[in-house]
Amino acid sequence: MMRMSRLPSYACVVFALFSLYLYAVCSASSSVPPPPAQPQLWWYHRTTSSVSNHAEPAFSKGVIDEARAAGYTGMVLADNALSDLNRPDFNTATLKEIVSYAESKGVKVTPTTANYGYSNSMVVFNRTWAEADQSVGARFKVAGSSLLLQNSLPPLVNGNFENGKTGWFSLNDEGVTLDTDASHCHGGSACAVIEPNPTGKPQRLYQKITVVPYRTYHLRFWVKYTGLNSDIKISGYGTGGIWRLMNQVSRPSATQDWMMVDSTFISFESDTISLYIGLEEHAGTVWVDDISAEEIALMNVMRRDGTPLRIYNPVNNVTYNEGSDVDTISDPLSFPHGQYDIYHTPPVPKLPASTKLTQGEIVAIDYYAVIPSYKDATPACMTEPGVLDYLRTNMIQFTKYFNKSSGIMFTYDEIRHMHSCQRCASKFPTAGELLAWNTQQVSNIAEGVSPGIQLYVWSDMFDPVENAHDHYYDVPGTIAGSWLGLPDDMIIMNWHLGDGESAALKFFAGMDSTASPPQTRTFQQIIAGYYDSHNGAQSATEEIEAAHGVPGLLGVMYTTWGNDFSQLRSYADATKAAWPAYVKSVVTDV
Repeated sequence: MMRMSRLPSYACVVFALFSLYLYAVCSASSSVPPPPAQPQLWWYHRTTSSVSNHAEPAFSKGVIDEARAAGYTGMVLADNALSDLNRPDFNTATLKEIVSYAESKGVKVTPTTANYGYSNSMVVFNRTWAEADQSVGARFKVAGSSLLLQNSLPPLVNGNFENGKTGWFSLNDEGVTLDTDASHCHGGSACAVIEPNPTGKPQRLYQKITVVPYRTYHLRFWVKYTGLNSDIKISGYGTGGIWRLMNQVSRPSATQDWMMVDSTFISFESDTISLYIGLEEHAGTVWVDDISAEEIALMNVMRRDGTPLRIYNPVNNVTYNEGSDVDTISDPLSFPHGQYDIYHTPPVPKLPASTKLTQGEIVAIDYYAVIPSYKDATPACMTEPGVLDYLRTNMIQFTKYFNKSSGIMFTYDEIRHMHSCQRCASKFPTAGELLAWNTQQVSNIAEGVSPGIQLYVWSDMFDPVENAHDHYYDVPGTIAGSWLGLPDDMIIMNWHLGDGESAALKFFAGMDSTASPPQTRTFQQIIAGYYDSHNGAQSATEEIEAAHGVPGLLGVMYTTWGNDFSQLRSYADATKAAWPAYVKSVVTDV
């Protein structure tokens, strides 16, 4: 039987969004014990413990030694190989050696799962598990035995920069200008150049384009750079400033000759998109040339329950049938190498001899497709039973390699596509309710596999100060209320740093009276800090100070995305030095 302290009822989650009374029934009052005398010290450890990774296990052992010497006792293991535990033939020798070595040094190892935002390692098991977004009314013209897409997007203004600064330089960002030395450019006699920028001020090319709502678009440009130390960002903002495109250029090296960059996005309800290509603080020089955009359709088209496809005449609404009027539509180039790509040539629908379509006729197609964001991130569908079965199997595998006392961390994180497919949208009115339900299901699975196991989760998708709000990227509606699905004893790995840190910590401590629906529970928290600031002492000091007066803090987790462990000791030392003041701020009798 499920412990109610761990898992509030499904009915409570659904209806609490609309009733403060029912919310009060759902949420029992909660309290937390006083903070520990010494802070818990964790670190976030990213690796791949496959036997094909020749850097392992030496890399992990070296970090474990360094961390343990600095006083760390907890390691969150973010390892792509953890998903491979579901494969019967996976060689676990390296993983076992890393875990065994950590435990021999007195370090508990907490595995990660439920990576719903960056779900590539789950979706690789079944391509239909991915979440898909809807495109509506793409127009095709009958030509011979094919349907040819009718591109609704006019050419970009001065995409080749041959007409001077027309079209791209209206922001007047310092260091963004025109290079008229043809030897520097990809084609023609001019291109854009972005010069070194030590100030941190944005440097962007910009153009606003007119689009059709709920259509899919492809942006392409050419870029080269020398001595670059920062990522080139590609952004698109739709109606109301909602982020509709987010990508960045992978840098194979600091200096790169001309390479082609592709991005795709759906306009959703927007009829204009403001395109930006640029950087912030950086060294090095960047050239951009030959920017183009076009409407596309059916790339990465999804065919599964909850993603219907309709072919029809947009004038009289007559529906045409796959099989008899149009050959069954699929994308044979989709999912290469076990993941969805950002762009490839879309499929061209074909017509059988039995078709009722006539030459020159215009038809429309509504469909769902997978559009990865932020390079190739592909979220999984939250109502997909196969994913929940996968997670159950994954957690069963964890019992063979990890101590139950180490717990499990759910990596719900930056879920930019959610509540999009018809199946999800038909079951839950909002994305927040969907995420709350899914969190309950996954928590229920963990409880069923390992009763009483401690659960941890990233903060952002449950934090209204961060991502749990209206219009988060391509998530329709609101994610508010997602926090109602958190078990009472979930420990929050809170990575909302900087100006909003104190507010985020207070929210999870039940101290934010403005939250809607209310969040009155006091969760225990660990600050997931540092974040490659390159100054561990300053980061730790500021992060602990932001928590003053907020009950429930257990400690910190040194979090690096670039495997920068140079600040491990200074971060730990500063945390320990700042801890007594934090304890005094929440315990009146100290």
